[in-house]
Amino acid sequence: MTSRSAWLLASLFIVAILIAACGSHVVAPSTVLPNIATRVTEASLVIAKTIPPPDSGMASLCATLYSPTTYLPIPRTLFYLTPARGPARNSLPPALTGPDPGRGDIKGYTNDLSQLCVVDVLPGSYFLAVSAPPYSWSIAVVSKTDMSPLLLELEPNQQTSMGILYVPWP
Repeated sequence: MTSRSAWLLASLFIVAILIAACGSHVVAPSTVLPNIATRVTEASLVIAKTIPPPDSGMASLCATLYSPTTYLPIPRTLFYLTPARGPARNSLPPALTGPDPGRGDIKGYTNDLSQLCVVDVLPGSYFLAVSAPPYSWSIAVVSKTDMSPLLLELEPNQQTSMGILYVPWP
């Protein structure tokens, strides 16, 4: 084997390892996903009724994620709240690159019922980004018919259930 073909083989091996490392999933490999109906009505979703109280001056919110594009809930999925940008604090970040605590992002996972609950959030304006297969992010929208990004405005001592949040996913 020549040094050129050995170098090429080693390069292909490294690329294969890098591609395999990028293919990790949010759901643990040992977890078996249940059979989900091909269409779920919004009325069948479980909405959180008990919202944990935040610490003084902070906010808390709970919601259930639902995809109006696939008619399915969004269980066991990575999400993050990202602070709104711009002078008026109402603009999306220029790119969604995943949660970064250094930018003020707050990450979590929806539970088996597609619910999320975030407690002790600094008051302010946020967008909700949800991991969308294969390697992207979707933003929660105003409604199933209005695909404008939903701006979540949290006030000090606010404790709220957002009900159903719509995420065009995947």
